[in-house]
Amino acid sequence: MAAESAPPKLHRVLLIGQLTSMAVFLFVHFRGIVPLRDSDTASLVAYALSGIAALQVIAAFFVLKPRVPTRSPAQSVEQYWSTPSSTQQIFLVWFILEAGVVLSAVGFLLTGDPLPAVIAGVGILFFFRSGPSAFTER
Repeated sequence: MAAESAPPKLHRVLLIGQLTSMAVFLFVHFRGIVPLRDSDTASLVAYALSGIAALQVIAAFFVLKPRVPTRSPAQSVEQYWSTPSSTQQIFLVWFILEAGVVLSAVGFLLTGDPLPAVIAGVGILFFFRSGPSAFTER
């Protein structure tokens, strides 16, 4: 059995981290621990973090992802993942999506507002849809 290359492993680990942090934040929220609840700035923080996170998620998925070079039919998957021009751009997509998810998850943790949780959920979905096969099987 061939060993899995590093980029697919990285994607899996980042996705596990996103899901774990969101699960912990949801657990904390439903335990009633919301630092900025009933604060005058809670709505501002929720909307600001959600807006920034949404921009990151949209930019990564709809602007950066389409710019990633496609794998040619003559190129093996291993060759594609070993090409720096491909992996650098794919990593940029993944890291920007990750940043959007983490930022919105923190917004949810701090405020308890559902908007950041929705943005985080959309970001996780887009991250999942931007997995290794999205670049190697087009």
